[in-house]
Order: sequence, then C-alpha cells, then structure tokens
Amino acid sequence: MRLLLVEDDLDLAALLRLVLGQAGFEVDVTDRVAGVVELAANAQGVVTDGALLDGTADDVLAALEADPRTAALPVVVCSVRPDAIRHRQVVGRLRKPLDPASTAQELSRLFAQETPATDVAPSPGPPTEEDEATTLRQRGLQELEVRARLIGDAGAAVLCRDLADGLRARARVAAHRSIGLAGALGEADLAEPARRAEQVLLADRPLEVADAVVLCEVAARLEDEARARVDTAPEREARAAARVVTGGLVAIVDDDDVLVALVRRRLERAGFQVVTYDHGGVALRELRARPAAPDVLLLDVDLPGLNGLSVLDGLAAAGALEHTGVVLATVHDNEAELARARAAVSDVGHLPKPYDLDRLVAMDVAKSRSGP
Repeated sequence: MRLLLVEDDLDLAALLRLVLGQAGFEVDVTDRVAGVVELAANAQGVVTDGALLDGTADDVLAALEADPRTAALPVVVCSVRPDAIRHRQVVGRLRKPLDPASTAQELSRLFAQETPATDVAPSPGPPTEEDEATTLRQRGLQELEVRARLIGDAGAAVLCRDLADGLRARARVAAHRSIGLAGALGEADLAEPARRAEQVLLADRPLEVADAVVLCEVAARLEDEARARVDTAPEREARAAARVVTGGLVAIVDDDDVLVALVRRRLERAGFQVVTYDHGGVALRELRARPAAPDVLLLDVDLPGLNGLSVLDGLAAAGALEHTGVVLATVHDNEAELARARAAVSDVGHLPKPYDLDRLVAMDVAKSRSGP
C-alpha cells in the first residue's frame, strides 16, 4: 500500500518512513500543504500531522476533498490533538507522541477498514455547539503554532546569516497576526511575546544575533504554550452563552481568517448577525452596494487592496455610514490613524489588539443601539 505522510518534523518523518517501509508500505513524504494533492493522487491513503509549515490538517483535508482524484482517500490524523479534526475522510486518529514500533501495525488496521474506526475515534455524529467551540479553539491554537514556527525560521535564518527579505516579511505578518489571535483565543499573555517579535522584525536595520535569540525564544514560547493549552475553557463559553443580547448586523473587515472565525462565533452567540470581508477593495464595493448598512463596522487597518482607513474614507464619501457605528481594531496605538478615521466619521471607537471579546461585544451593543 502506498501512503503519503504529511509531516514537518523531518526526523520523525524519516523514522516513520523506515518503520512503515519495513512493514511493507511505500511512503512518500511532504512537509507542507502546498502540492499535497498531486502527491496524494498516487497514494492509497494519507497520514497527516495537525500543524504544518504552511497550514493545518484542516487545510490538507480541504485540498484533498476539493479534487476528484483524492476526494475518497482515507486519512489518518496523527497529532497532539487529533480529536479536534472532524472530516468525512478521516478513518482514524493517532495521538502524539507516537510509538513508531506500533504505528505501522495500527495504520495497517485503520486503512484495512472500510468505515471509520470507532474504537480509535468514535463516530462523532452531528457536531454540538461545544464541539464547534472546541474545533475552532483548536484551529486557533494550531494556527499559533504555525505562525510561531515561521517566526522561529526567521530567527534561525538570522543565525545562519541567510534571512531573505521575503521570509522576514512573512514572519513579521505572522507575529502581527498572532497578537490579535492570542486575544481572540482568550490567551492575552501570548500577545506580548508576539509583539516583541514584531518589533524586532520591524526594525529598520539588518538583524543581529541578539535579535535572532529573541525571535527563537518567542517562537519556542508561542509554540510550546499553544500546544499545551488544549483545554476548551468551557466556563468561558458558558459565561459567553449567558450574555446573549439582541444585536444588529456587524460587518467585520479583517484578513486574518482564524481571528475572524473566533470573533464571528462570539458575536453570533451574543445575538448579532455577521458578514465578513478579507479584502479592503471588496469590502468597500460590497458595503457601498448593500441596501441596508450594517449597524456596526469592525475595521482592521492593515488589509490587502485598500487599507482600512481608505475603506472608511470611501464609505463615508458614499454616505454609507450614516447609521453605522465604527470600531477601529489595531495592534498599535496610532493617533494619526485615529485622527484620520475621525475626520471621516466623527464617532469612531478604538479597540486595540489583542482585544477581549467581551469588551468587543459591549462596544458593538452600545454602537448598534445608539448609532454614530
């Protein structure tokens, strides 16, 4: 049987490939989501890690499902949090750390079955609200791991005197987005190390060994803490569920899809309807065309296409914000940005990232009731 192993720990991948080869498997290995379909098209099964260099197991499964050649392939999730991954192609789940000696036998058993292995992971049935909260939180934690690794890659490249501008830019974006994501996950203490990494990567100078040490320390802390915080914080969910209000329509303009998913869930649980946009130009065009303006606009500044301030200027010029409260969400306190926003719309709320979701709900409630 030919397997595709999707694993970014190359030492573990090499060991598994050896053990599985001894058990009669042919094994191809990749460490990223990109290109996974072409490799999987030649396989009879896929084993994937939860967090990869450029995505997660959810991204692997989405890519496989979207291509007719791989849409029916059986998949085994091998992760520190395998139960968080739910998908019709998953036939089994193995929890890390693995025992390589028994892994080949277990995979043989799982892939030999025609239906999902209930003794490894009971068939979940329709997801409950708690299941959805758990899955979303786990996705957020996995995304923090992925971003931490990118920051660590930048630190390692500095030590090797091989930091390309592209890697530095990607690591800066990863650090910047991790600040907001940590707050949305309720893990605000992880925002500070991400902020330190962003400050290092923003420096207008070549990075030095001391900078590399900071980046590597931040990456290690973010990755370790994200991996360790696997609880779903049910008491936080219960408190949020108890604070349901009758809200209006909130438009979120932010290109961090994981952060948006967490914020959207919290607002919908509070009684709001939510629409989202991940591109400044698209947001401007579609919000101008809406027959009814949103009650609240939650607007990030750093966006692809038009930045948030240009979106705000365009909407104000079109008269599309007459009955809309605006909340500007930014990582940095920038008085010039706030002044420009308030020149376009007099009543602009400011919510610095990482923001507390309960505070966000309170601001949205106030603005949806009072208007600008």
